[in-house]
Amino acid sequence: MLYELFILSILMYFPTHAYQLSKIIEPWIHISRGTLSTTLKKMLAKQVIVLANTETTSDNRQIQNYQITNYGKTYFFELMMDVSDQSNFIKLFHIKTNAFHLLKKQQRQFLIQEFISACLKRQEFLLKQVANLQATDEPPQEMKYQHFSDLATASLKLEYQQLELEKSWAEKLEENHFGKYSK
Repeated sequence: MLYELFILSILMYFPTHAYQLSKIIEPWIHISRGTLSTTLKKMLAKQVIVLANTETTSDNRQIQNYQITNYGKTYFFELMMDVSDQSNFIKLFHIKTNAFHLLKKQQRQFLIQEFISACLKRQEFLLKQVANLQATDEPPQEMKYQHFSDLATASLKLEYQQLELEKSWAEKLEENHFGKYSK
């Protein structure tokens, strides 16, 4: 879903070729040539994209462009509103915000609220994990366990703080930025 959403969000603006897609995607998420090629083939098979015009480079290589189909646009909006993938919810939300202006105001607000809710749930989970690390029934026999526990606790607290930043950013999106894109 992650790669498909990103590719479709780019193709909603303009047709382009695989190399350009990888250059746009790469700063956000790593995508290998093989993964991109496989994803594009699956998307062609689903008929959410089609092969468009061919370009010839200065060294006479042929580059095939991809273009989104009408069905692909419908599928794109379905992916935009899908909040079921909690394993990648932060990356997915960041990708989705790049195409927020294509959504209606209530759809944007729904996605923002779902994102904030997912952040809160993750933070609750992190707090429980910290408590579990600190509430061991058996005192550690070795200093190594305490060192591990301290490092793990610090890492969990860092993730908690990062989620605070994510929530704050999402709240600002809701309050300030997207009012001007109202539909």
